[in-house]
Amino acid sequence: MTLALIVALFAACLGIYAVFRAEDAGRRQAKLLEQLRQSQQRLAENQQTAAAGAVAQGDQLVRLEQDLRRLKDQLTTVASRETGEEAFNQAIRMARRGSSREDIMASCGLSLVEADLVLLLHREG
Repeated sequence: MTLALIVALFAACLGIYAVFRAEDAGRRQAKLLEQLRQSQQRLAENQQTAAAGAVAQGDQLVRLEQDLRRLKDQLTTVASRETGEEAFNQAIRMARRGSSREDIMASCGLSLVEADLVLLLHREG
């Protein structure tokens, strides 16, 4: 009977050991699960931050494109003014040299009325 008692005690010890090992494994798994949850939370926060940054950059890009479009329009306006002034300056030089109305209109891109006005004001003699 003592042998049976020893075997029973040994089996009981093995059972208790197995229960402790299972509890330890459960605690480790719970700890890993919590770490995974925290990692998932950090990833979600990082994704939200990146998305907000992308939206802000998109808004800034739209503003920059609007500014660029406005500057292009202003540049076109300034260039057309300079081109207009240069056309009239060339027409005045041509009128002083005695060029015809048709030559001034063709060379400078002026209308008939504009060419006549230049000739009236600037023709020599």
